[in-house]
Amino acid sequence: MLKKALTIAGSDSSGGAGIQADIKTFSALGLYCTTVITVLTAQNTETVSDVFTIPSKFVKNQLLTTLDDIKPDIIKIGVLYDNSIIEIVHDILYPLKIPIVLDPVLFSGTGVKLLKDVSYDNFKKKIIPISLVITPNLLEAEILSENKISSEKEIIEAAYKIMKLGPNNVIIKGGHSTEENTKIFDILVEKESNTITK
Repeated sequence: MLKKALTIAGSDSSGGAGIQADIKTFSALGLYCTTVITVLTAQNTETVSDVFTIPSKFVKNQLLTTLDDIKPDIIKIGVLYDNSIIEIVHDILYPLKIPIVLDPVLFSGTGVKLLKDVSYDNFKKKIIPISLVITPNLLEAEILSENKISSEKEIIEAAYKIMKLGPNNVIIKGGHSTEENTKIFDILVEKESNTITK
């Protein structure tokens, strides 16, 4: 029987991220994928031209109906966008104690904001602490840690600072580095074993 994964994320019309990318990835890993869509985006490889937020009542119905029949072994969270969706996701998932991988999508790859400013504190308070793993890129890690990152040492410092927000494991992805001729790498910091993996 296939392991089951639930993704709660936005729809990317270009197919490069969000729900579409998650389905491809989970399928390649041999997982059965269920989905809850939080926003629809009109985007391509260069820009996001529009964002439509799914009504919170419908987000809640998607989540409850899916969970009622297909209990996931793991949950991945991407774009949540606003407080109404954050509250729903927290209130439903917190009691379940299912491992959560959080991709803290604050911006699209082209720089468009995908979490409202007024929702940022609630995101940190309600979603990050219930996550087993958080996977920010360098820009997201700078915002979450409130530290400027320009070296491997600073990546590790930022990871430990993010860990204080609640997750047990932090993976800072180096793929968004803009420095030329720089080797790209990810840093994993694990709370339980207190280890750092590059």
